[in-house]
Amino acid sequence: MKARFLTTGAFAAMTLFMVSYAAKANPGENLTGVLFGSKKAATKAHIKKVATEYKPSLRAEDNLYANFGTIDPVMWSADGAMDVARFNYEGREIKAFFDVEGQFVGTVENKQFGDLPEKARAYIAKKYGDSDIMEVIYFDDNEYSSSSMNVYDQMTQDEDNYFISLKKGDQEIVLRVDIAGGVHVFKVLNID
Repeated sequence: MKARFLTTGAFAAMTLFMVSYAAKANPGENLTGVLFGSKKAATKAHIKKVATEYKPSLRAEDNLYANFGTIDPVMWSADGAMDVARFNYEGREIKAFFDVEGQFVGTVENKQFGDLPEKARAYIAKKYGDSDIMEVIYFDDNEYSSSSMNVYDQMTQDEDNYFISLKKGDQEIVLRVDIAGGVHVFKVLNID
């Protein structure tokens, strides 16, 4: 499955993820909880309760099932102007995003450092070996879209990327790793 995160027109500047805010609020906390909620598995009863509290557009629901088949349970929420579906798919916890028109725009999931291309792992170990890895996130974007996505308050390129959040002293360094293993400094944040 290929998917692309995008924002449309007036929403291009919106931040889809508030990971940087959470890192400032809770320095050193693993950011899994920011993207996927609590690390504890949600019960079906809890998911059904939350799902009844937020209703996505019918088109978003239709597009979820068109892209992923029948999945249950699904927990819906909003992230800015996006409808967000959180669910398990083929043993992985996935967040799927749908724009204001209900169109499927992409997925995000947490990954491990070992999932990165070997070239990237070697470079990061050499250059940032004294840093703590806070998070590895994979964005799977939709190649049929021409829009960009806003991550860490910064526009990204329209391609699949890993984002690695490292803590070094009082800074959080966010690296972008492309599929070929190229490593790029994406953003540096000061942690209060």
